[in-house]
Amino acid sequence: PVAVAERNLRIDVDALLSAVTERTRIVFVANPNNPTGTFITPAEIARLRAELRSNIMLVVDEAYCEYVADPEYSSVLQMVDAKAENVIVLRTFSKFYGLAGLRVGWAYAPRFAVDALSRVSGPYAVSRVALEAAQAAMRDQAHCDAARRHNDIWLAWTSEHIRSLGYETTDSVCNFVTMKIPGGAEAAVAFDKKLCSLGFVGRLAHQNALPDWLRLTIGSAEAMQTLIPALETLIE
Repeated sequence: PVAVAERNLRIDVDALLSAVTERTRIVFVANPNNPTGTFITPAEIARLRAELRSNIMLVVDEAYCEYVADPEYSSVLQMVDAKAENVIVLRTFSKFYGLAGLRVGWAYAPRFAVDALSRVSGPYAVSRVALEAAQAAMRDQAHCDAARRHNDIWLAWTSEHIRSLGYETTDSVCNFVTMKIPGGAEAAVAFDKKLCSLGFVGRLAHQNALPDWLRLTIGSAEAMQTLIPALETLIE
């Protein structure tokens, strides 16, 4: 696989297109992105697809899409509906629906791609329990609405308070805030360890070529209100 650098912490469509070679068969993008929480618009996704060769499959991972409130964002499921033969959209129940332990998700794709995936997947890839839980989660609209409202409130609140302490954050639209730790990669590791000792477990983004960034997931109101004073104690 070839990793393509982002521009201003967002997917760079031009860089993706420049990285395509004769050997390229799949272009994979996460939109919204993890760990930055940023996104590109459907128009940019459409431009990316339009400029790819027809034998290159564009796979769009929309794992965090249910959290997004920004009106400029929307899913690209309609590309598949419009008979795009080289687009696959991925979704999961591990994030918004909270079913990570059940390992269940789905793909929306042209029929030939679904048939190909079916031939290479295991016979019992998803358990009956996982399927029942996923359907129940989707039917529980009241819980979905409450979860979305909670995230809208506390994502904005947490981002604002972290920035007020002098930290840079990404423009995340997901269920996490990603903050830059001053001093580089080693400082970020030390910061993460100190924060963990205070009872908060973050996730360093070093595996995503962002060694001095730390991702913090939105939790309960109590947890977020406790996080900010903890961060204040770590300011040098």
